Amino acid sequence: MLDDLGQEDKHLQLNLITINDPKQTKAKLGAYFIFGEHPRELISSELSQFFLAEICKGYSKKDKQVMKMLKEYTLYIVHDANPLGRKKVDDGDSCNRVNENGVDLNRNYDAHWQKTVEDISD
Repeated sequence: MLDDLGQEDKHLQLNLITINDPKQTKAKLGAYFIFGEHPRELISSELSQFFLAEICKGYSKKDKQVMKMLKEYTLYIVHDANPLGRKKVDDGDSCNRVNENGVDLNRNYDAHWQKTVEDISD
């Protein structure tokens, strides 16, 4: 399934690809893959295409690993998280690392990179 996460301009869209086994009805875990945050790292978005092709090929051939993965997980894939930044690279700005607002998407997630322990003794 392909969902439109928003249109960055009239030609470039931010899309979410969802892959699951449609026969599975119980709740599953989600695995999120985000590619193309740094537009100058061209291999990232290209790797997403290879990854998608391998999943589709494995599913069509009933590959055991792919079938097990899709039974347990729904895959959420953003092929190009920075399409306007990628367009700048494609247009010649080969060192571009940020989005159209000058933000390095890989360094601005609201993440806390330390272990969190919750007190459940109450």
